[in-house]
Amino acid sequence: MFIYVKFAEVKYIIMKKSIIKLSLFGICLLGTISVQSCGGEDLTGSEKVNINRPYGSEIDVYWRLVENAEKGYVAEFTLENNSNKPLDNKNWSIYFHQPKKVQTNSGSLGSKFTHINGDYFKFEPTDSFSILNKGDQAVISYKSDAWAIKMQDAPNGLYIVFKDSLGNESAPEVIKNIVYAPITDEQNKMNSTDIIPIPTADYLFGQNEKITSEEKESLVRIIPTPYNYITSKGSLTIENGAIIGYHPSFKNEAVFLVNKLKSDLGIEATAKEGKTGVIVLSKGFVKSLKTGIDNYKLNVSNDGAIITGDDPVSVFYGVQSLRALVSAEDLAAKGGKASFQFVTIEDEARFEYRGMHIDVVRNFNSKETILKLLDFMAYYKLNKFHFHITDDEGWRLEIPGLPELTDVG
Repeated sequence: MFIYVKFAEVKYIIMKKSIIKLSLFGICLLGTISVQSCGGEDLTGSEKVNINRPYGSEIDVYWRLVENAEKGYVAEFTLENNSNKPLDNKNWSIYFHQPKKVQTNSGSLGSKFTHINGDYFKFEPTDSFSILNKGDQAVISYKSDAWAIKMQDAPNGLYIVFKDSLGNESAPEVIKNIVYAPITDEQNKMNSTDIIPIPTADYLFGQNEKITSEEKESLVRIIPTPYNYITSKGSLTIENGAIIGYHPSFKNEAVFLVNKLKSDLGIEATAKEGKTGVIVLSKGFVKSLKTGIDNYKLNVSNDGAIITGDDPVSVFYGVQSLRALVSAEDLAAKGGKASFQFVTIEDEARFEYRGMHIDVVRNFNSKETILKLLDFMAYYKLNKFHFHITDDEGWRLEIPGLPELTDVG
């Protein structure tokens, strides 16, 4: 490694263990460079005297919420200068983060607010800002969107940046002396029309005292809760040898039910096209209750379980509701039989899009986990699967001709 130094009268190649000989001009130049290299470091001792301004550590900030109003909340910063150097009315800015957007035209006299990006803001003085000498204070008020009802809504991460006469910015100096006034109970309202109680310990204790336990028999076993769910006394027993009758349109749903009776309950059942069986998947019109989306009817009585729908999707959701009626005891026993309470259900989807999202790029899951998730989605009648398999962080879609995508990604 070598350094080539060239001056007007001096040319030397400097190598390891070489002796450097420089002209007086070269020595002076190096001295200048050495001084400039200290510009980004903290100054100590006599060097601080040359800076005629406070340091960030010498500025105290006090923040408080003034009020929550109809079109935003009003808050204020109080700045106090604890330095022997004055805080001028130019060439400095205080940066901060805040969840709620500052209304940049709302700053009090002597201040200017700027939205930088996202939740990132700054304020700086204008010509009418009063110069702060040691011990002086200035109050800067401003308005923000929405409301502030928790301390998380207060600004944070404050630091100050100064500019020199050439417009060059100093390194950020963290403002460490910050005091936040607590938000009082009177202020803890979004606006004058807010009637939501403050969740104090006393309030929550009182609410919990009102909770009463429901009888087990009164609980609806199906999630999401059907539109109409009417139970009656009695139960239907389904056991080994059960026949599942089905309309030709619903063969797949019948086979699905046969498999689930086996895996869930140990019941050996047979699917048979026709209108007879302990369970029948029937094609027919089902009136709309509100949306008319995937509507079905399920009736369990002494005559058996009848699931009626106009298309395979509706009948499939009826099958899932029938599965949900099985007791935990029967599921645990897998004894080849199960009891189903007498019930009449009329149901349909409340929303057309009922989705679930998983991202295996950033949070990898196995194929088996994804298939299990799809089963649970079907059980709870979710119908849209949002699947991230290719993103910046990885590529999970195998393409035989491009093995690097999955080998590396």
